[in-house]
Amino acid sequence: MKKKGQWAAGAAIILTGTILFLLIGPLDAFTHGFYCDMTAHEEAGELQWYTELSDEPFIQVFSPKQRHFRGFEIVLINLPKENDGYLLFSVSDETGKEISETKVNVTEISPSTPYQVYVNGSLKAGEQYTLKIREQDCETVPYLLVADPVYLTEENIEGDLFIGYAYGESDFSLAEKALLSAGLLLLCAAALCAAFHPQAHRQGKALTLCGMGLVLTWNFMFNSFGRADVNTSPSRVYRERTAFAHFEEGSETYVTGVILAEQNHVTLPAYGLGRYIDVSGEIKENIWIENPDINCRNDDGYQNGYSLTGAAIAVEDNIYTQKVCMKGGRVKFVNGESFSITGVEQDGNWLILQLSSDEILSGARCGSLSQARFVGKNGILFQPGYVEAYRSQYGLQGIVFRNLARFLIYEEAVEGLQLLCSVLTAAVFMAIVLLISRMYGFLLAGCFYGTFLLSPWIVNFARNLYWVEFLWFLPMLAGLLGLYFPDRRKGGIISCAAAFLMILAKSLCGYEYLSTIMVGMVLFPCAELISAFVQKNHAQSRRLFSLVLLLGVGAMAGFAAAISIHAILRGEGDLAAGFSSIWSEDVLHRTMGGRLSEFGPEEWESLQASVWQVFCTYFHFDTQILTGVDGYLFPVLAFLPGVLLLRRSKRVKEEGVSDPELVREWALYGLSFAASVSWFILAKSHSQMHTHMNYVLWYFGFVQICFYLMLRELAPAIRQRQEKRKNEV
Repeated sequence: MKKKGQWAAGAAIILTGTILFLLIGPLDAFTHGFYCDMTAHEEAGELQWYTELSDEPFIQVFSPKQRHFRGFEIVLINLPKENDGYLLFSVSDETGKEISETKVNVTEISPSTPYQVYVNGSLKAGEQYTLKIREQDCETVPYLLVADPVYLTEENIEGDLFIGYAYGESDFSLAEKALLSAGLLLLCAAALCAAFHPQAHRQGKALTLCGMGLVLTWNFMFNSFGRADVNTSPSRVYRERTAFAHFEEGSETYVTGVILAEQNHVTLPAYGLGRYIDVSGEIKENIWIENPDINCRNDDGYQNGYSLTGAAIAVEDNIYTQKVCMKGGRVKFVNGESFSITGVEQDGNWLILQLSSDEILSGARCGSLSQARFVGKNGILFQPGYVEAYRSQYGLQGIVFRNLARFLIYEEAVEGLQLLCSVLTAAVFMAIVLLISRMYGFLLAGCFYGTFLLSPWIVNFARNLYWVEFLWFLPMLAGLLGLYFPDRRKGGIISCAAAFLMILAKSLCGYEYLSTIMVGMVLFPCAELISAFVQKNHAQSRRLFSLVLLLGVGAMAGFAAAISIHAILRGEGDLAAGFSSIWSEDVLHRTMGGRLSEFGPEEWESLQASVWQVFCTYFHFDTQILTGVDGYLFPVLAFLPGVLLLRRSKRVKEEGVSDPELVREWALYGLSFAASVSWFILAKSHSQMHTHMNYVLWYFGFVQICFYLMLRELAPAIRQRQEKRKNEV
């Protein structure tokens, strides 16, 4: 009976999990809304009355372009208040089989206002259907509107009815579906494990770790444990730049820009990153990719870039439009119409193109300007955009992500890649937490996990496609692995190779924070080395020194390889010229700088700022340290562990007791501080300019270790107090 009950419970768990998985994922059963992108009929040019409903049904042939088809929006007129009767809307498939019929009382319809007609059947995207509209017993027959085909949507196949097609949207985004499905699998696995192997502690620990990683991934994608604006700064500009939804979006568009360029078949540069530029301008926010018209000219004379008074369009004056917008060329709009450019005038930041049309044009008729193509005088079609290479680094992440994007639906590519970054970051963090827990205990591991989960800065960077945060912490993982397997054969060589590959990958994706990352890599090995040296454990000291040396050699070799690859590209094959260009154009203005005359006035303040000024700036947080821990407490967080360590050192000296962990903790405290501060010093100019992001440098171990040292002192005091109360009782 017990086994039968177990199998029944297991079958129920699997069946329930499978059904929920299918509903959330492949079937996409949870949807909402009635979304229709219908142009206002006042904008749709010359419309006619249609009066034949009383004679025979009106027929429109269409094909849905998306899943979750909901119905139609139509506009009717000639609807007096004292009217009676019905309108019948029927939809049939290609075989003539009726799928849906909707009967609407005309008294429910407001004249000249879009009316929603719901379809109560399932229509498939890409299939062809026929809509029939007829009146029944109407005292006054309504009029339908018809329009020129250029105003009709891509769903229309046959018929000229002015109609909108509505769709529902999924309740869950791609990332939510993936993570909820993963959560379901974990819950099912946990339930099955509890039913069949209640004593399986190893499996339980593995599932717990996976669950903790899933929580990290969810928070990295959606910031569920943090504030929406991330900080408490009174500066609106600062809040907008550090807000989670748009954090470092400008940097991320170096990646999304090349993905968009590849989608549009635009020639890509040799560098992996670049700014995408088209008639909408230089794309610096992902929202421009989602809504290209957001940067179009909209004022009293223009709507979405189209002139309201003549046959003209306005496009941004940039390096792309200067090349493709020329008198004598042509503009081809997405609706198929093409007009000659009869004149080009400059109006502030806009180029005004006069076109050979006899009519005033509009977005409703011709479509988005971002989809317009330009033809030169020689008849050659220009590419729809241009990519300006980002030359400050090789751009490995752009190359990797644009190739991965080929396997994703374009509209979901950015979110899918952000999810991949979040998963990889969570995986690296969980590996670090697991190794720390095995070598140093759960308290330090818990401080690392809690900081990774609740730090607004760690969370902000985690999913960003430009910063690829998991590469920052892979070297720390390499150092921990070298410690965890100290006696294994060739372990040092493996650590060296790992350091080489990880620093190579990080450097090819950017040199930012490299000093902090490298010190973070040897943070734990150096702390162990100092501890072994003070304790005069010579064998351990030699082994740890060898490990630190190999890690350092591997890291420096990785950096040298990366900058050589970059220099060859930068110098167009000339390695020396490439190094010279990198040094003068990139290194100097990020570090201590050169002559002020060599840089623009906007960089003079950062070049002249002192290291002390920069350090003081970063010692005062404008954000929360962790969710719920205000930034003004950071000086206390930074100094209190030092005071506690001094107190312990004094007690050890006075009492003559042994405290083997004291030296290691002093080393961790000092080295983690040095790791964070190293970038503030070496890249002083970069740090002075980038206060909207460089606070993350405190989280390469320093914040975690400070919390650990305070909690370590607090825990014994709490235990002693509890024991005292118990004895008193």
